Amino acid sequence: MFCKNCGEKLSETAKFCKGCGEKTVPKPSASEEIGHSPPVSMPTSVNEQSSAIEDDSILSRENVADYVRYISNAKGKSLNENKIRKWEKLDDNELSKALEKLYVHLGISHADREKYLNVFRDKQHVQVESPNEKIVEAPVAPVNYQSNPVQPVPQTQQPIYVAPPQETKGRNTKWYILGGVALLLGLGFLFKDKIVGTKSENTEQVSNDGHDVENYDGSNDYPEEVTEEYSEPAQTWTADQQIRNVVNAEDNRNFDLFWSYFSPNVRRYWDVRYPSYSKLKKMLELQWGKKSYSANFVQSIDYVSHNTYNLHTRFEYQMKKSGKQKSVYSTVRYVFDDDGKVLEVYGL
Repeated sequence: MFCKNCGEKLSETAKFCKGCGEKTVPKPSASEEIGHSPPVSMPTSVNEQSSAIEDDSILSRENVADYVRYISNAKGKSLNENKIRKWEKLDDNELSKALEKLYVHLGISHADREKYLNVFRDKQHVQVESPNEKIVEAPVAPVNYQSNPVQPVPQTQQPIYVAPPQETKGRNTKWYILGGVALLLGLGFLFKDKIVGTKSENTEQVSNDGHDVENYDGSNDYPEEVTEEYSEPAQTWTADQQIRNVVNAEDNRNFDLFWSYFSPNVRRYWDVRYPSYSKLKKMLELQWGKKSYSANFVQSIDYVSHNTYNLHTRFEYQMKKSGKQKSVYSTVRYVFDDDGKVLEVYGL
């Protein structure tokens, strides 16, 4: 979790912020660890109560975890898998309350709840009884796979059809080929003297030009073949410089310059998934407003894998409200695209 006062990253059991000393929010109860925000009052209207009852009629312990993952992903939120598993241990009363809190936390209206439930029901092939029609399912006898192993389906043996031998055409083709080769060899032998004579004339012409005929090897008769080797274009950016550009723009509090180093397809900035220009600007301006000054002192930049690097930095800042100064060492992961634009930034 993070401190609400200075944004410092804290452990789940911390009672006070190690950055500014602010008291943290108490550890949530077992029902809140499922992934909800602070306790929200339960619905009191008839419509809200009926919605919770409808949720319970469609959901059960067997599929509630899948439903929580479905609506969380649909709203762009990610919940801890261990907390999601705790949903399967809730009874009907706790499940109804937990669903209502999760709807409020994700900002899902009553109209949207019914849509999510219908889509989830279609995906899970859940059959719900309508008020005017009751669906009766035929009982299915249990199958003991150990006592009744699956037997292969017998297949009737089909007669194998063997095509009758066909008459081979062109038996004398190989003789035609051998005859053609022999003809070419004979023509080459007949014209050998003419070819050798032409070469000697060329050699004699070279001697008339002033070259040494005895030492001439004919190597200059034809131009040398020029082969071009393909090489990949040189990379026009370096990760070290790009990371320092991002850090300097953040220290100077120049958001437009800071944003220019990010890819249009940026996937993550710390805990914010797929941040937009306005959302990230509001977030940074809020942090800058709480601090008198802040600066990063780069310690080192390490290569991890393709377009992935770790920044080791010492971050110093002073809080406006308390005047306290703090220095924190941290490791930040940077992931770039092939054009040198930032795709992901998050702490390790």
